[in-house]
Amino acid sequence: MERGAINPEENIRYRAISEVLRRIPHVDYEKLKNKIDNFEWFIPHKDLLGNLHPFFRVAGEVKDEGGKIILASHVQVLYLSPILEERAWDIVVAVVAHELAHLAIGHPLVSDGNDCDIKENEAWECVLKWGFDKEAKKHRASQKRKGFVVG
Repeated sequence: MERGAINPEENIRYRAISEVLRRIPHVDYEKLKNKIDNFEWFIPHKDLLGNLHPFFRVAGEVKDEGGKIILASHVQVLYLSPILEERAWDIVVAVVAHELAHLAIGHPLVSDGNDCDIKENEAWECVLKWGFDKEAKKHRASQKRKGFVVG
């Protein structure tokens, strides 16, 4: 394997993605599969301190839920921090499920700020619907320990 290459078997974030995609309901898996051309994964190597990363540029149009072509003004990037490599398995799975839930639900990237809590709660409800109760509970407990307000 070349220097700096990512071995998915050794990367907890890739393993968590596989776990989440394997466990979610088929209908939601299909929703995400249909959006694969509308977003990019950003999973930098845990030792990467910085680089310029090229992202796929949406050529002005993407498809909505019904397959209708719409104009795109941005590229969606699903970011999974290298710090997750140091977190407990359940927390990494919860984070991956939560971010994929935002995509499956179709939450817009830009928000007026007033509905942020609503969108976060909707994503966590989806995570619970998918059956990630144990992982979500552990994530919630870890956030409380760190002093974050958890809805």
